[in-house]
Amino acid sequence: MCSLHTSGIGEEKRGPLGPTEVFLRMLAAPVNPADINMIQGTYPIKPTLPAVGGNEGVFEVLEVGSKCSKFKQGDRVLPLSAGWGTWRSEAWCSEDDLQLVPADIPVIAAATITVNPCTAYRMLEDYQQLQEGDVVVQNSGNSGVGQTVIQIAAARNLRTINIVRDRPDLQSLIDELKSIGATEVVTEEFAQSYRMKSLIEKMGKPKLALNGVGGKSSLTLLRLLVDAGSMVTYGGMSRQPVTVPTVSDADRALRVCCSCSTSVMVMLLKRASCMLYVLTAALSFSNVILINRSWCHVFHTSF
Repeated sequence: MCSLHTSGIGEEKRGPLGPTEVFLRMLAAPVNPADINMIQGTYPIKPTLPAVGGNEGVFEVLEVGSKCSKFKQGDRVLPLSAGWGTWRSEAWCSEDDLQLVPADIPVIAAATITVNPCTAYRMLEDYQQLQEGDVVVQNSGNSGVGQTVIQIAAARNLRTINIVRDRPDLQSLIDELKSIGATEVVTEEFAQSYRMKSLIEKMGKPKLALNGVGGKSSLTLLRLLVDAGSMVTYGGMSRQPVTVPTVSDADRALRVCCSCSTSVMVMLLKRASCMLYVLTAALSFSNVILINRSWCHVFHTSF
């Protein structure tokens, strides 16, 4: 049986701050699939127990140590490392563990910038030399990563084919994704039918495919690619393996790559903060949970 611990960090528990330490209050943190996987023990990063869940979030600086030079009271900051444990009401750490957030970035945007936008940016940047007008195809097009891919691609004048699961309100989803820059939005069933061939003939074959699902969906992406194209896998929502044909498709010199969320957060934060807002503000709020400031730990931790 598991036991649940709750605790807070009052002055009497944490003691005085060290010279370069800061005391923080959590403002907002999302719940991502990787957070749940980490709790389940199925994620590659396994924190030492007892631990606090949550990989990203934004905090407000409440107090700084006597020799803290990077931050002041009232600043908003992000943790720099994965598995830091953002699902907490308060935190106490070294100033070197944090990154300053520009004041004009909205709280929701800041809280969701370190995972999905960074993953999307690196996949569009690192695996193919994309030029204006090139086509990118992705499954899970309405996910956090998918919506960020759409926005970055649109800003770079890239065209996107976005595959989503069928649903009763499909047209509403299509309209939403097109409003943030999607070129085409189709269902998995459409992508696996003869109608997809006509769409590819009209738009041209994609140079880059982004796979967050795996299984049959990833095979569909692979078969759509131009010769010497790349398919990058960053997730596996179907929990099915990525299957690569051994004859016809392999002869086309396709590249099948794996991506981890190598953080470019610091680089992104140094760019115009208005761009960051554009990239993150339209992410689905259903993937974000605002944590009440008085919410205590769901996992016990010590400082």
